[in-house]
Amino acid sequence: MKLDMDDNNYEKLKNLFNERNYNVSELIKEDCFKNILKENINFPELTKTKIVFDRSESIRGFESLIGMSYDYAMRFLFEYKNKKNIDLPLFESIGLRIDKDPHKILDAFDVEYKKNKLQAIINLSFKLSLNEVEFRSGKKLDYNSYPKSKLNDVFKEIEKVLSLSLPKVKEDFKKIVYNPVFGNNKLKADGDIIIDRTLVDFKVTSSLNDFKSHLEQLILYVILAEGLKKERIYYNIDYIQIYYPRFDIYPKFKVRMNTNGLSDLEYGKKTAMLFKGLLNTISISLNESNAEKYLEVTRSRFGIKSYKAMLDFAVDCKNYIPNVVVTIVDIIGEDEINACKKVCEEYSLNLRIRRYEAN
Repeated sequence: MKLDMDDNNYEKLKNLFNERNYNVSELIKEDCFKNILKENINFPELTKTKIVFDRSESIRGFESLIGMSYDYAMRFLFEYKNKKNIDLPLFESIGLRIDKDPHKILDAFDVEYKKNKLQAIINLSFKLSLNEVEFRSGKKLDYNSYPKSKLNDVFKEIEKVLSLSLPKVKEDFKKIVYNPVFGNNKLKADGDIIIDRTLVDFKVTSSLNDFKSHLEQLILYVILAEGLKKERIYYNIDYIQIYYPRFDIYPKFKVRMNTNGLSDLEYGKKTAMLFKGLLNTISISLNESNAEKYLEVTRSRFGIKSYKAMLDFAVDCKNYIPNVVVTIVDIIGEDEINACKKVCEEYSLNLRIRRYEAN
């Protein structure tokens, strides 16, 4: 998957969430976002679609709470692998909103944890889910008001979906961001978790019918994350992944940044070093073999100097980004392709020839 961060539709999208208050579902419906998807994304197909553990009838009405509990439990399990304990700072680190005394919750957890580690985490996660619903909606949800038999059914359901995901909880990660927030003061969107450079979304659903919309939401988050970098907020995302524990599948897809390479002219200074440690791959549109043809095709507002600035940017990027690629499309003709190859040889750049796809 590629995301063209210099596309006009991207600029329109940025302008939208600066104009008024938006939510994610509204932005996904906007034409400019749909155009980004149409022009940049070839949606993959899931090869495995058979459900492993379907939803039990006994937990009907608790689906949302089970999903939230799974989310919390996975965070706790990742963090436990890292810190080997669950403590008060952990609540803050994973962004939990608790309007009750967290010390009391932790004291009860300590007692349970000594008896059964996983059951204690499940119980704690369910209580936190009740607290979050109460915090967000104001609706009072009392843990003790639920029949014990019903709670047992709910906890068994959470345990089953967790057991399928436990092999995905590893110790070899370097950095985790819980509840990453994307957007600005007019748009609030929060993801589940970033594990190293992978943005992960947890979905305890019994259907894969919404797989495409789940991907669209993550793609929007990646675009918003790129926009936040101008505010010095860095979420380094190279992959997006969705956990579908009921199907025991965890599809993961690579994303890369595409650019026209004119950021030096845009900001009036060298910019390649700003991407150090942020990207594994950057794809820069070469388009043509000389400045005149390039300007005719791109109509850059920076004029004839744009071509040389783009090439200089590409060369600079090699000092900070492991994989730097410049691209052309195959319809420009054999002579022009050969001329572009000579340009890349002169500047020691890797050239990729893309197949032209009509809209």
